[in-house]
Amino acid sequence: EIMDIQHLSSQFCLGVYYPSRSWGWLPGECSGHGYTDFVRDVMGGCDKAINEVIELLCDCLSGFDTVTVVPSSTPANTGRGIDRVARELVSKNKAINGISNLWRHSKVESSTLEGPQSIETHMASIELITPESFQGKKVLLLDDIRASGNSLTACERLIEAAQPKLLRSMALAQSCPKSYAFNPEDDYSYTIMQMSSHYEAEKAYLEQEEAWALGNLERLQNFAYETNS
Repeated sequence: EIMDIQHLSSQFCLGVYYPSRSWGWLPGECSGHGYTDFVRDVMGGCDKAINEVIELLCDCLSGFDTVTVVPSSTPANTGRGIDRVARELVSKNKAINGISNLWRHSKVESSTLEGPQSIETHMASIELITPESFQGKKVLLLDDIRASGNSLTACERLIEAAQPKLLRSMALAQSCPKSYAFNPEDDYSYTIMQMSSHYEAEKAYLEQEEAWALGNLERLQNFAYETNS
């Protein structure tokens, strides 16, 4: 059996991503962290990396009938790797294409000197084109990198206002900025500890409710580790 998305924890992330602007990677330079490079490949449109994500999600997830994505902070950027992943999930699962329903009509800087943009700023820059397309649906909301989580939360609130039957969000990675640690190993360990608590909560629930889904949860959890090895 494939794991139903209802079992995903809030804003589920597959792995950790080190942003180049924080850690100093140069464009095209290997970061030394395999999953960071993998996510960069997805964002850069690498067919192999995108297809790996598509295969993973198609093999492991079910229980959704609509797929959408967090729109880029730049309105014209509609050909991202995560958009391609979403379109393939729609096609392979015969789901409803809700990708264009979240429309970013105003550019938003990803962050400022004061920190990330607020949830309200993101909500003011995004329009839900056809709310009825989400009403009563089981919606899977995708993002490539979760930083503060504010853009993801803004999209969740817009969709929730349309009264979906179910809404779960997933990002390929949690951004791990160089802000509270002296080296990548400490920062990585701190973020992994936080993410592991989510996995453990999911595992405990699945052990009680639907043990058959544990294999798929473990596959999602191990994907980033295997890519990094």
